[in-house]
Amino acid sequence: MCMVILTFVHTFTAPPRGPLPWAKNLSLRPWKQTGFSVWRTPLPAWWKTLEWLNSPSWRLTRGCSDGPQHSSTESALVRDRLCEDVRVQERPDGALMLRTHFRFPDGDGYPIHLCESAAGGLRLSDHGHTLMHISYDHDVDAFLDSTRGMALERIISETGLRWDGENSGALCLDTAPECLPEAVFTFGQALTRVYDLTLLSRANVGSTFYEDLSGLLFSWVDAEKIERDHQPNVPGREKYQVDYCIQSKAGAPLFLYGIPNQDKARLATIMLSHFHRHRLEFESILVFADQSEIPRMDLARLSDVGGDMVSSLASREDLNRKLLQRV
Repeated sequence: MCMVILTFVHTFTAPPRGPLPWAKNLSLRPWKQTGFSVWRTPLPAWWKTLEWLNSPSWRLTRGCSDGPQHSSTESALVRDRLCEDVRVQERPDGALMLRTHFRFPDGDGYPIHLCESAAGGLRLSDHGHTLMHISYDHDVDAFLDSTRGMALERIISETGLRWDGENSGALCLDTAPECLPEAVFTFGQALTRVYDLTLLSRANVGSTFYEDLSGLLFSWVDAEKIERDHQPNVPGREKYQVDYCIQSKAGAPLFLYGIPNQDKARLATIMLSHFHRHRLEFESILVFADQSEIPRMDLARLSDVGGDMVSSLASREDLNRKLLQRV
């Protein structure tokens, strides 16, 4: 059985000449000639469809024909540095994986699984690990149903991704064997875009924050106990809407505000002060997108008139406890 180490180099050149039009993208060498650590990978049957496996040459690389010319030594050094860590590894269960430098923020590498697709080509799949990493800080069901979910579908459409099976949570990309080097980078970039949906710009945080807050509330409290955009019985009531008014055990209503930014913190301060000035009986909970981003003076004024505070939606247990004590 042929034992090889496979590395990819991704280049952008004019269409090559010769019988192997995609050979320029591959660097194949015997393990004895490399200084890299070696994965000895038994080749599955579908690898035989690649003609270069029968080539007597161990080195199928092609330099860029356009632009400044460099010595073969310099080109080899650059090529080695770019592609030395992109390899195929066989797992103990026989599955094949690609090892790349794509990483999640916690340092875990992207687990890119390689197998034969139903159509006879190759399939790259993350086996659900991208959504699993997202689930560490987010409710995945709420994530997929929110604004982020729509952004995810747009990424899938733009990059050619698809779901690897019904309700599997795994993302995959099908490709022809000769297009595998390009597909590896496309797949890695697409998974990065998917994970980066957790880091939406602050301009978009407000919309997703309210959606996430609403999802949590209605998952913990019966819908008939919750009134959105409540107008309390005070002068100018239409100007002092409460995000959520919740029926409480004590009888006095529970006013809950979402605070995504400094502007909403100041607005909530004005509203709560107005309620106190008109001796309205109520309790309040203030839920922040990120309490640490609210300036100290604004936070101090808000704490003078508000009730319990929850620093962020990540503090779900704290929010759940404060809610259920009253509802």
